[in-house]
Amino acid sequence: MQTVQAFISRHRTLLAQERDSEIARTSLILSNASPKLLEQRGLALGGLGVVSAGVGLGGKTYVIVSYHGNL
Repeated sequence: MQTVQAFISRHRTLLAQERDSEIARTSLILSNASPKLLEQRGLALGGLGVVSAGVGLGGKTYVIVSYHGNL
């Protein structure tokens, strides 16, 4: 059975790894990385086009997009 101290220690380690990953991802987004590189890393969607837009319930705007890139 896992002790409370071991549980806390393990989660601190995992949170530090997650934080480092988030920092690396944010740094890549804020850099001058090409849209293609951001797409490859799963941080952007290129080739999207607006199909339609309108106003829905409660006055909220909705936008329908479609992928028009090369697959």
